[in-house]
Amino acid sequence: MRPIVFVLFFLVFSTAIGVWVMNDPKQTFFKDDKKTAVTQQKDATDIPATTKTVKTIDATSKAITKLTERIQTLEENNSAILIKLEEKIAAQQSQLNTIAKTEQLRVENGVLQADKGSDNWKLANLFSKKRLFSKRIDFITPFKLPPKIILGITTIELLNEKTKLQTSASQIDNAGFTITLETKSDTRIGEVSVDWAAFGS
Repeated sequence: MRPIVFVLFFLVFSTAIGVWVMNDPKQTFFKDDKKTAVTQQKDATDIPATTKTVKTIDATSKAITKLTERIQTLEENNSAILIKLEEKIAAQQSQLNTIAKTEQLRVENGVLQADKGSDNWKLANLFSKKRLFSKRIDFITPFKLPPKIILGITTIELLNEKTKLQTSASQIDNAGFTITLETKSDTRIGEVSVDWAAFGS
């Protein structure tokens, strides 16, 4: 009789314990400390993770704004640099054009020698009021355009102490020009040599 009573008592006790455990909302009787710790750790990290995401998005937005401003600044600077480069290229192109023209530059030169035996020589006349001597110089090869003329006196013979002589080029065209010598009325010159050079294309 006693074993049966013992078995019935055990079954009732076990059933009561089972009902009590099932109805415990916090399940404190068989609580797993490790599981609780993991759950608490998970709950603890969920909230900061959301805050961290918001901060990351905000920081990324600020970085994008700064990058946009930087790109705009670079574009403005690049525009200024491009303008400067275009100006330099134009200047160099102008220099190249000048060099190209210079390479086509042609020079022709000669010497004019004149003295008292030359026709229309009045630089030695004592009583001549207008003391001029002019001579036409013809180029060996005509220029495409009227050239620049350079004159220089290399020889002069004076017949008195007072001296003033000037020379000039006039009537310049593609085929030649005229050299003119002029003195004052009290200056007498017996001979003159004038070097000339024509520069053109």
